[in-house]
Amino acid sequence: MTCFPIEICNLINEYDPRYNLDHTLTDKLIWQCICKNILTIDILNAEYKRNPYSKNIYWEDVCSNTAAGNIIQAEYERYSDSGDLKWVNICHNPAAGNIIQAEYKRDQNSKKLDWNGICRNKVVVNIIEAEYKRDRNSKNIKWTDIYDYLTSVEIVYAEYKYNRNSKKLNWESICYNAVFIDIVNAEYTYDRNSKYLDWESICWNPAAIDIIQAEYTRNRNSKKLHWECICRNMAAIDIIQTEYNRNSEKLNWESICCNLAAADIIRLEYKHNPNSNNLHWNFICGNPKVIDIIVAEYKRNSNSSALNWTRICISTAAINIITDEYERNQNSKKLDWWCICSNPVASDIIAAEYKRDSNSSKLHWTCICSNTAAGNIIQAEYKRDPNSKKLNWNCICSNTAAVSIIQAEYKRDPNSDNLKWYSIFNNPNIFTKNIEHLSSLVW
Repeated sequence: MTCFPIEICNLINEYDPRYNLDHTLTDKLIWQCICKNILTIDILNAEYKRNPYSKNIYWEDVCSNTAAGNIIQAEYERYSDSGDLKWVNICHNPAAGNIIQAEYKRDQNSKKLDWNGICRNKVVVNIIEAEYKRDRNSKNIKWTDIYDYLTSVEIVYAEYKYNRNSKKLNWESICYNAVFIDIVNAEYTYDRNSKYLDWESICWNPAAIDIIQAEYTRNRNSKKLHWECICRNMAAIDIIQTEYNRNSEKLNWESICCNLAAADIIRLEYKHNPNSNNLHWNFICGNPKVIDIIVAEYKRNSNSSALNWTRICISTAAINIITDEYERNQNSKKLDWWCICSNPVASDIIAAEYKRDSNSSKLHWTCICSNTAAGNIIQAEYKRDPNSKKLNWNCICSNTAAVSIIQAEYKRDPNSDNLKWYSIFNNPNIFTKNIEHLSSLVW
């Protein structure tokens, strides 16, 4: 059974005659949220068992709930043509595999089956493969969805083997996705000038590094090679390094400055010339792997125009720089307080500013109330004034770290307008997770 915090647990007993509790909170049971939430599955099971026709059950949400497979199956077994069963939702739901299988077995051409959903649902890949085997040209098979969701990789391989010129083959997707690398290798081996090979996608694909390397070795000036993509490809660092050593103009430095694997190259360029036009600081300030370069530039010139402080203030890797700048000048105009108040590792700075001036205009309370690391600041403001206009209760009621504040407000006034019940029922930490129990239910 899912467990609930002390006061909130009263809510689940509203409809259960085994509990002798008052019924004053019935209006706060947000059933649509209960029907969506995997953590309230026991409430939903109890309600369905109590009354399968209950108006509290929102079937569109139930049929999408990845923990509600047992309820969907029970309704299907009770009446397979039940109007409550929403088959579009069911066919997308990985928890509903057994029901989809049963309906397909009953009637392969069943109008209930939503093939867009099936072709996006990896749990029923055997149905997709069975349908392909039954009719290779079946209109039920939605090839776009198969490529977008990478469900049945096997039928793509089968289709290539059957006919490499098939119009069902999406070569942009094949060349971009690592799962199809064997097809790309086979096609490159068959004809390295094949019109089907999408070289822009290949150059993005880390799994295609052997093909990129082969083409580069064959002709480093090959027009097939897309250098913007190569320079972002974390697997292509040796090629990038080789071109850097040649002082090549092919290199796309915006892409390099974004590339987490290119930190050593960025360091070399900075060491060679801190003012190099190759260094794109907007991207460097957002790259957590080169934080040492950002620190070096800050130490070299704390007022450097190269530094993008919005990127720095939202970066979890840059907390030491943010702290240094705040300690140097609490009113520094460089600091972006909206980003700081949203930064999950900046709670000490937020707390320091709150302690300095609890009414500081720098503090963005919507961001603070949403920040899972800012629980102590929210708690302090709530303790100071439970009705403080700074507190954004929609954000607090959604904040997984603010459960104790929600409980305190509920205890203070169960009918408080501050309590946003829709948000509360969508907050997973309102419910203490029984992991062993949930793992047996959830896909």
